[in-house]
Amino acid sequence: MANTEEPAAMQERDDLEEVYRLYAEGKRVTDPDLIKRIRERSEAARRAVFERNGLLDIAVPSIRALRDGDEQ
Repeated sequence: MANTEEPAAMQERDDLEEVYRLYAEGKRVTDPDLIKRIRERSEAARRAVFERNGLLDIAVPSIRALRDGDEQ
């Protein structure tokens, strides 16, 4: 059976497996290339959510309402 995964998806899967392995061994991620890829994917996901939903300002107004006793 041939592997039909895209190279980027394979890289992401391999990175995830490496992070799981390190976590199971109680070790930190120290590979600078792996850290860079994780940060790049995280930033891309953050941008995608922001572009789709805009700024989600939920916590601050809720905390202020609770603190000040406002009914919103």
